[in-house]
Amino acid sequence: MPSGSNATDPRIVLLALVSFVLGTDSVVIVGMLSDIAAALEVTEAAAGQLVSAFALTYGIGAPVFAALTGRRPPGSVLIAALVAFCIANVGCALSPAYPLMLACRILAGGFAAVCSPLAFALAANLAPVDRRGRALSVVAIGGTAAVIIGGPLGTWIGEHLGWRMSFGAVAAAAGIAAIALLSSGLSRLPAPGALPLKARLAPIYNPRVLAAFVPVFLAGLGFHAVYTYLAPMLQANLRTGDISGTLVACGIGSGLGSWLGGTVADRYGVSRPFALTLTALFAMECALPWSTRSAAGAMLSLAVWSGAVPCLFLLQQRRLLSLWPENANVLMGLNNAAIYLAMAGGAALGGASLLAIRAGYIGWTGAICTLAALSVHLLDRRLRAADHGVGSGRGGAVSGDRGSAR
Repeated sequence: MPSGSNATDPRIVLLALVSFVLGTDSVVIVGMLSDIAAALEVTEAAAGQLVSAFALTYGIGAPVFAALTGRRPPGSVLIAALVAFCIANVGCALSPAYPLMLACRILAGGFAAVCSPLAFALAANLAPVDRRGRALSVVAIGGTAAVIIGGPLGTWIGEHLGWRMSFGAVAAAAGIAAIALLSSGLSRLPAPGALPLKARLAPIYNPRVLAAFVPVFLAGLGFHAVYTYLAPMLQANLRTGDISGTLVACGIGSGLGSWLGGTVADRYGVSRPFALTLTALFAMECALPWSTRSAAGAMLSLAVWSGAVPCLFLLQQRRLLSLWPENANVLMGLNNAAIYLAMAGGAALGGASLLAIRAGYIGWTGAICTLAALSVHLLDRRLRAADHGVGSGRGGAVSGDRGSAR
């Protein structure tokens, strides 16, 4: 592990490229659903299941696959999974029928579930201890760039060259990233300690560890309940049908939140910034019905709001590195699972909310979820402090972390 240097290991930037490729693949399909449905002769609702299949495989598979591959050299596993991800996208590009397309999306989601936690874990491993948060930020910003650049670019390719070429472009980018990582020597990094499979799976069925993911899940659930229905909210409050400018503000805010989360974690620890970020997110969601009634207010408030969840995600990851270091890859997978399952649940929650409240007030649904997240976080923090105070030595996984004490 590098130490005593402020220089960024260039391989961390390559890991950000991996995050960019994975993120692009997850969002690019949304802009092409109608074309895919027509080409495969299915309804748009059926085509939408391709998105759900990818997200659910990614979310559920991340911690499990991380545990199953934990004894192998992480760089080699990442490169192999990235090559397989490339092949799965080639399959998407060539699929002549819906069942094969669905199978390829499931495979792509599974291989992405292997790649993403490894990219974050390897970035942290390649950085000095006091700069791990910044290293995680670099990789996270790759995912943000996918939303701002990769998704629109892939959609543009689909509109002008056909949707199959969009998947081909993702496959090509994945292949380039795999070659670059192989050339960088990442595959020569040694395997972690040889933990038995039961020990590697331990975080998945440890209730105190799983409880640490509840605040991120609840905050993400509320965020995506609002984000899914951002257009109706803005149409009601701002009285405009063009939300492209606010989406750009959301993308910029997300990038800044990713950078801020890693930087703050390195400098100030995790627990207090985590609570403050949840408090800010709650306040913004309470204010959204009024702050989005002017163009300037909407741009500013949505930029701050959209940066909060990536900030939480990075703070959480920084915490995980000290929570159970030998199982960091599995914990990173659980963190990804929490976010992706929140994405899936948030859309359903937002839709249910609109049966009871007007679209302009959908921010309150997010605020309720965030308040629940803050309450769980403070309760968990109190319980960990109590465990630490009575000296209940149950291992790093349940006895607190450096960030909690700061």
